Amino acid sequence: MKHLSSALGLVALSYLSFVAAQNVTISLPSAIPANATVLDPRLCSMSLEFQSLEYYAGELGHPNQFTHNVVKNIVDRVGQPPAMRVGGNTQDRTYYDPSVLAVRLPAGNASVPNPTQMQIYVGPDFFKLAKNLPADTMVTFGVNLKFNNLTDAVDEAKAIFAAFPKGKAGRVVLERIEIGNEPDFYFDGVDSYADRWTEFAQNISQAVNLVPGQGPYFQAGDFAGHSANNFSITRLLQTDIVSGDTGARINTVAQHNYMGNGATGTISTLLDKSLVRGSLANFKSDIAYANSKGYTYILGETNSFYNGGATNASNTGATAIWATDYSLQAATLNITRTYYHNNIASGYQHYYPAVYNIWEPVGNVVIGNITTTKPQIQPQYHAFLVVAEAIGKTGKSRVAEISVGSSQVSAYGIWEKDELVRMVVINQQPWTYSSTGTRPVTTIQLQGLTSKKATVKTLYVPYADIAQGLTWGGQNFATDSGLPSGKVVTQNVKNGQINTLATSVNLITFHK
Repeated sequence: MKHLSSALGLVALSYLSFVAAQNVTISLPSAIPANATVLDPRLCSMSLEFQSLEYYAGELGHPNQFTHNVVKNIVDRVGQPPAMRVGGNTQDRTYYDPSVLAVRLPAGNASVPNPTQMQIYVGPDFFKLAKNLPADTMVTFGVNLKFNNLTDAVDEAKAIFAAFPKGKAGRVVLERIEIGNEPDFYFDGVDSYADRWTEFAQNISQAVNLVPGQGPYFQAGDFAGHSANNFSITRLLQTDIVSGDTGARINTVAQHNYMGNGATGTISTLLDKSLVRGSLANFKSDIAYANSKGYTYILGETNSFYNGGATNASNTGATAIWATDYSLQAATLNITRTYYHNNIASGYQHYYPAVYNIWEPVGNVVIGNITTTKPQIQPQYHAFLVVAEAIGKTGKSRVAEISVGSSQVSAYGIWEKDELVRMVVINQQPWTYSSTGTRPVTTIQLQGLTSKKATVKTLYVPYADIAQGLTWGGQNFATDSGLPSGKVVTQNVKNGQINTLATSVNLITFHK
């Protein structure tokens, strides 16, 4: 029987003693590639189902300390917290009720402990919860479009703006308003959606006195996927939605993307380099068209598998590998942000989360047949740390994928002031709990290395299909507080070579 404690204790020894499974040469570019794209410090951001805000933010006046701690880890590396989008399916099931203080959800019972959140009622204090979020968080709030209740949508918008006088709630910023979630599921065409969206946007703009060219702005699209013939961003931006003052208030367009269905998702999908690229390549034409018209393009909702994720896949070490590659690949395509979706709802005696959550902000959470007692991070959280550290704090870094002659190894270069300062190497070869023999190691030869010194920091994943035991640079982040324990461990690059374990990530820093 394998023991995680033994695996963790032997990681340093194993790292040195494994026999190389393959040799891969990576040629470092002598100059910044022409296709290098600007990195948004908030590349890895958070999307929350509507009612989930209450748990991630904390009760009014009582911020969730665990959320603040795990966000601090990210801010320490990139200088900015993840942006927060509050929306999802429940956005289009939410009604505004001024008699409700914060949020009222369907009540569960012993027979139905986790009822479907078909109707949610929120009051004025709900939107004020955002003030609890970490300082400098940029927030996008959704309003209900699906029920076609203009009065209710305007009331929601008024309550949002009342919670954010002059666009701010303390040091939390209202960045955008999203009208409707995945409208391609309830409109028969992009033209009818654009007409209805414009009607809602005009009325909201008048009700809250939005000024064209000044924030907060509108976010449009938010389609469930891509359809070249109908619901695409390209088609949307060819409609009248862009006309007049309302059109001038749009600065961002969004689509949603998942790697597949939660009912059938597997770790083999997450660790497939070609599937990651194929999934994102579908949006290339829409991204290019949106950028050509001056709009920011984002994945306003994304994650491993839809319908809450796939058990034994979306909550495993493989997600840390996948999300690192997926986020950086998205950035190379000019996808400015990737909003990873999260959902947690109150049920009968317990809280019920989605499998793919980045962290669980409260205890007493039912995950499969386990009930947690404290808040905790999930494996995918480590990708947020890796990507944040790769981006750095300058706010001026750029990224490009570096060609690797391997179907199981990916590499991304990070440039600052036209100098290659960091590189992320991702080994997507699966290593699972049932794997036998010696864990494979790929020896990477860095060709064209000119730095006098280079160091390596490793995301260690014991097994792709296990949730426990991950460390980043030797530190454990799965602590009660969410703050790291242990000292940072790095290794020097010797003779231009690094050894990378199957199912791991390495961040190389090039020192002058």
